[in-house]
Amino acid sequence: MIYEVIIVGTGAGGATVAHELSKKEWNILILEKGSDYPIGSAVNLLKTPNLNLIYL
Repeated sequence: MIYEVIIVGTGAGGATVAHELSKKEWNILILEKGSDYPIGSAVNLLKTPNLNLIYL
């Protein structure tokens, strides 16, 4: 997949920007460091096909 936007971090700003840009149907990748999922996990957010999260 080709992404128009890559956002680092899902803090208040990153999550808000990702949500707003996903409404424009841009393909968005969010990179997040966290322990909620195993490293390398890819999660589709909000069941939106153009918004993906990868844990580092």
